[in-house]
Amino acid sequence: MNKLNQWLALAANIGVIAGIIFLGFELRQNNQNLQAEARYNHKESRAQPSMDIAFSPVFAGIQHKVRNLEELSSIERIQYEEFVHATFVTWNWEYDEFSRGRIEIPIEGYRNFLRQAPLLEEIWNSNKGSYSVQFGKFMDLEVLGY
Repeated sequence: MNKLNQWLALAANIGVIAGIIFLGFELRQNNQNLQAEARYNHKESRAQPSMDIAFSPVFAGIQHKVRNLEELSSIERIQYEEFVHATFVTWNWEYDEFSRGRIEIPIEGYRNFLRQAPLLEEIWNSNKGSYSVQFGKFMDLEVLGY
């Protein structure tokens, strides 16, 4: 009976160890899935402004006016400023993640976006206090070259 109990205890211990190993594999897989989901969500967040322009004739018209230096109505100006603000909020988040070593940021893409129209730099300068101080310094020095 004693031998049987020892064998059962050994089997139980092996089962516990196997369960812990299995749990470790599951946690690793879960972390990989969460990281993949975070990358996908980030991609979606970056693509959304372009999708908004592509599928909204009204907003595409506003973008056309901005790029061709045409005057915007007061309503169009509000819409465009909110669009740009949402872009800068995303960039601020990306900068924070970059500062933590979690992602790379497309600095040249930021520069190209801001080169599209002088209005973009104007909006940045009038609203940069809405974002983190570190991000503001990064934008001024690295992106805009002030």
